[in-house]
Amino acid sequence: MEVTPAAPMIHSGRIVAIIPQDGVAECRLAQGAPIIVSAFLANFLNPRDEIQVPLGESVTGTEIHITRERHSHGTRELYQAPIGYVTKPREDKRRELYALAGVRESRLGISGISIPCSAVREYFYVADRRRPWGKQLTFYETVGIPPTANPAEMRLSFRVRQLELQRDDAKKDSFAAIERAFNILAHPELRASYDALLMDSDAPALFPYGGFGSLLVSGNRSKDGATFFASRILAFRPELRDRRFHAPLRKFQFYPETAIYRDSRRKLELLADQSSMPLVWDQTWNQWKHLLGAKFKSAGRLSRLAAAT
Repeated sequence: MEVTPAAPMIHSGRIVAIIPQDGVAECRLAQGAPIIVSAFLANFLNPRDEIQVPLGESVTGTEIHITRERHSHGTRELYQAPIGYVTKPREDKRRELYALAGVRESRLGISGISIPCSAVREYFYVADRRRPWGKQLTFYETVGIPPTANPAEMRLSFRVRQLELQRDDAKKDSFAAIERAFNILAHPELRASYDALLMDSDAPALFPYGGFGSLLVSGNRSKDGATFFASRILAFRPELRDRRFHAPLRKFQFYPETAIYRDSRRKLELLADQSSMPLVWDQTWNQWKHLLGAKFKSAGRLSRLAAAT
């Protein structure tokens, strides 16, 4: 006898008050129990907004859908969800580039988030998210390196810029900008994507590391409810885990100045350059690396990364 799974229970209601607390905010509803959201998300909410969360998960960081009472430019909704893989850019029927993020274990009926490449560019590939693309400092200027800099030169300049910002007692946004710039430029595939954007702002923009994390976007839900069409990325928190593992050198892909290890089973990706691994290699290593028996030991807090499909 086939058993039909029970429909998920949804806790929803109209917000009547938003009460800030320690790092979070309590959304009191016209009816039913209050819902706790992050302080960041609360900044976008107003009384009279409609909120939905899966029943029993009304805590910060869960899947949340908001229909806003006050809105602009046709964007009426917010959606926060844990995502898995994000596809490489593809064209829609209007020949506009977008990426599709899979929602993990959605209980609100949304299976995917469609993200235009322009939104990916404006969130991940800019130093200052408050400025338009045309008025941005480049990541190379932010880190203080020329576009021809190798990974070792970039790492050194990054450390120097951090010390300079600490000396000047700079704001958190300045530290976030150089970290974002370094993380993009340190990854060969993302650096190539960024260089292409500098030449043509409409070039495909890769979602860094293929996804995995918590994504908050604004936009509108499709008529059938299965897809959320994002217009803007408001926040992305990658999934972080403490990891200790040994990466066999024979599984690295060797480039002139970097080496990349991808563990498809654990969805991990590790980048190394000549300054972080006591070896001097070149691309010819790829021809005979199967003979290598040594392993590279790594430990620390790592993102759960995935190769974009």
